[in-house]
Amino acid sequence: MTYAPQRLQDARTYLIKSYGVAPEKVGIVGGPHHAGGYHCGADRTVANDYSVVESSRDRKGLTDAAAALDIGTFSKKVGSRTLNLRSLSVWLVARCKAGTADTRDIREVIYTDDGKNVKRWDRLGIRNTGDDSHLWHTHISYFRDSESRDKTALFKQYLEGDVSAKDVWHGYFIDKIDKDSGSSSRMRPESYLAWNHEYNKQQLAQNREILAGQAAILGALRGENVEEIQATVAEELAKVAESDRAAADRNDLIVMLTDQVGEMAAAIADAQPGEVDRPALETALKEQLERRLAA
Repeated sequence: MTYAPQRLQDARTYLIKSYGVAPEKVGIVGGPHHAGGYHCGADRTVANDYSVVESSRDRKGLTDAAAALDIGTFSKKVGSRTLNLRSLSVWLVARCKAGTADTRDIREVIYTDDGKNVKRWDRLGIRNTGDDSHLWHTHISYFRDSESRDKTALFKQYLEGDVSAKDVWHGYFIDKIDKDSGSSSRMRPESYLAWNHEYNKQQLAQNREILAGQAAILGALRGENVEEIQATVAEELAKVAESDRAAADRNDLIVMLTDQVGEMAAAIADAQPGEVDRPALETALKEQLERRLAA
């Protein structure tokens, strides 16, 4: 006699409890009107039954177990999302088409994505139609050799693991760059962005001082007016600091500072010919710069 295998019973229980699908809308074993197909076991298959003959996985795995799940309509609010039968079906078919490992036991999905037209995804590419009953329920067939394998994980993933950007924004925390500052080392995204913007502004101010000091050293080595150099550098960097693009500003400063390191090394080597190893000096200056920027 055709029976509902435990793994499909587990999935049914999960859909009822966690998705809120009415028990009468989640079916495994076909009723009297089912003549063959995945809702029937070996004792109720018919001659040349497609659920047996079209795949070696079905022929080898054939027992009296049903191998299909029908899911009826439902609606559930999860965070900022409203889940329903259509959204679940579209998500499931997309994963099947992508060939994800957790869908390889699924033979076919018969569903609707608009409430008007019935669609059928068939892993074997043989069938593409379905009757109008699939406008209010989605049918999932599993290869018969998967009877003992889990059928619940996919439904758990859609409900629990596939969060939207809005859910992430409001429900997750981010580690701060400088964990020692403030009362907490973790912040919500919105607060983190505001804090990080201020943090980068402070870093920018420190970098202005570093760059102005380096420019002054170069000017002194070349016999130039140090005060004018400092004023020019400060003025240009002040313009940059007014921009809201703090991250881009910081990257520009790093490039500028790195370029200045080479010039400093060259100037010092020229000022003391034969006494300074320019490559070694340049490396040392870059390392010092990186430490200052990371501080």
